This record gives sequence, C-alpha cells and structure tokens, in this order.
Amino acid sequence: DTDKNITLSVIIFPKFLPVHKQFALNQITSLAVRTLLSQHSSKPVKVKWPNDIYIGPKKAAGILIQNSLSGKKIAATVIGIGINVNQDGFSSTLPQATSLKIETNQNYDLNNLIPDLCFYLENRYLQLKNGQYRNINQDYLDCLYKYQEAAFFKRPDGQTFMGIIQGVSSYGKLIIEHPHGLEEFDLKEISFVP
Repeated sequence: DTDKNITLSVIIFPKFLPVHKQFALNQITSLAVRTLLSQHSSKPVKVKWPNDIYIGPKKAAGILIQNSLSGKKIAATVIGIGINVNQDGFSSTLPQATSLKIETNQNYDLNNLIPDLCFYLENRYLQLKNGQYRNINQDYLDCLYKYQEAAFFKRPDGQTFMGIIQGVSSYGKLIIEHPHGLEEFDLKEISFVP
C-alpha cells in the first residue's frame, strides 16, 4: 500500500552533533511526525519510545534512523519515516496499527502532507542546530507515551514489573523508576506490556 502511505527517507549531514547526542535526531523526527498527525487527529498523538508514533492506543507511524560516524562526529544520517495515511485495513498480525484515514474517516492527499512533514522536520532540525537540546527534550517528554504513569514493562527474560517512565537519557535510554530504584534501558532491554 505504498501509494496510500508516506514512506520516505531523508538524508542529513548533522556534522555539528556530538555522537553522544545522537538520540536528539530521533526526538526531532518523532516530534515532526507527531506535529503532522496532530494537525489532523482529534485524539491525542503520543511518541512511544523510542520511535513509534501512536494515535490513541494504536501505532500510526514509525521511524528508523541510521547514522554514519566519522570519529566523534556524525557524518551523515538517513532518516526513514513511515506514516499510515490512507490505508483502511491492516493484517490481523498488526492489531495495534491504525492510519489517519481510520482515525478521521477522511482521505488525504500525500502531496499535501509530505511538504508539511518536511517543513516540521526542518524547523526541528534548525532547533537542534541552534543547540536547543533542553527545549527538544522537554517537548519530547511532553508527548511521551506513558510518561510519569504507572505501567507494566517486560524484560527480555520474560519478567514483568511495574514502573514509571521518568525520562530518556541523552544516549536515548529509557529511564524507569521501579521498586528497586531508577534503571536505564536500551532498546532490546525492555518492552511495554500491552
């Protein structure tokens, strides 16, 4: 359904960005996609760590970022963005998927949405270039799925626990408070229990 959805890649050269701040690229991309979806959805649009965008309880978009490093700097970044726009049905293996059309009952012209998306992404990129990490991080936390709410999480060994997301480190690790204290989790070290 590629003609119904937005699937695109953007290449940028954020040579100004220190490697330890590379998660900021996830943040600005997530925020740009979220802004686009928020313009059209009456339901809350949240960023589910690290790089999915949810409308209500369902996933409407995903992001994949690949960085090429040169020493301690990022030489080039490819940002892959997939947004479910006009698709009106998903396989039963994707019960958590939704689209703008399903949520709003409208069809969208991708040729109108893509320039908007690029505009939001460029604005966020300029913010990053100007070193506004704190603002970006705050905006990200403001729309972070389950932020500061009690939720259940699962470790790779299958053990589940209740915790509260307290933030995201500059390296992009999810910071969760649980009965034994604060712990940081990498991508493969934690998942949400639906």
